[in-house]
Amino acid sequence: MRIAVTGLGAVSAWGWGVPALREGLRSGRTAIRSFSRFDHAGQRPHVAGEVPEARSLRVSGSWARLSWADRFALFAAKEAIAEAGLAPPFPPSVGVYFGTSTAGIYESEEHMIAAWGGRRARRDLLASWQLNGPGDALHRGSAPLGY
Repeated sequence: MRIAVTGLGAVSAWGWGVPALREGLRSGRTAIRSFSRFDHAGQRPHVAGEVPEARSLRVSGSWARLSWADRFALFAAKEAIAEAGLAPPFPPSVGVYFGTSTAGIYESEEHMIAAWGGRRARRDLLASWQLNGPGDALHRGSAPLGY
């Protein structure tokens, strides 16, 4: 079986998109630094590769309902599709390889912290924990990013 990679998409601690990843790799700078997504004062590590907020992306309101992992998958897929010169609907010969994911683990932890603290826990946060979440988000379509 022959496989051709025709498009690439990336989300990394250097930023959103392949250009940010390439620039970061070529610069020799590390993307590992102090992070702010959650309070790590009680933890041993105080540095991580944290993806920056997606302030410059134009997205629909449904973006806020997606887990971080779903957002990464949709953004990278849209970038790869554009680089490949493709547009939906896709022919059956177009495939997607999706590596691995921790899915909505961040959102699930937010749910558990609220529940254990006696606060009302949002169920939608827990629902994002399915490991197939990002792949499923790709299957459902990338409407939040304009497809």
